[in-house]
Amino acid sequence: MKNVKKILIFSILATISCNNEKENPISSSQLNINGLKKEIVYDKNIESYGVFLDISSNDTLNYESLPFSILMANEQNPKASVMVFVQMIEVFNKKKFTIKKFSDLPEANKDFALYYLKKGAEMGSVSGQVYLEEIYRKGIGVEKNEMKADSILNVLRKQKGYKDEHRLTFPGMRE
Repeated sequence: MKNVKKILIFSILATISCNNEKENPISSSQLNINGLKKEIVYDKNIESYGVFLDISSNDTLNYESLPFSILMANEQNPKASVMVFVQMIEVFNKKKFTIKKFSDLPEANKDFALYYLKKGAEMGSVSGQVYLEEIYRKGIGVEKNEMKADSILNVLRKQKGYKDEHRLTFPGMRE
């Protein structure tokens, strides 16, 4: 895992530095994106990460967000941990997330994505808990385990404001 972190940090820094060394003038939006990337890498700035996620949802930056999500997830950020799971599926599914596509990931990638999903769920991410409950309940990419699914559902039901209908409202659950 340490080697993965080193590779990710190196690739992030290389991306930032390559973006800064372009011969063409850099637009204000590129400066803003590069500034956000630097704040995420050097300051672990959660607000910058959130803005970067919003911006990176467009076609040109979609695949760039995964290393930043991994970096922030390793800083114990539950949202980022769940985003690693979502983005891993998107990488292998033409930028589209559906939970059913989790089972189509190559085994090593599935283990990687599941590790971060569990991490996010353990840190209290409701979306992470909902996805994890669904995976175990239906056996999506893992052995079906209704006892684990029921246990996760019991934790979810204790969350303030959670209702069983929420399981149906999460993106990627109905497809």
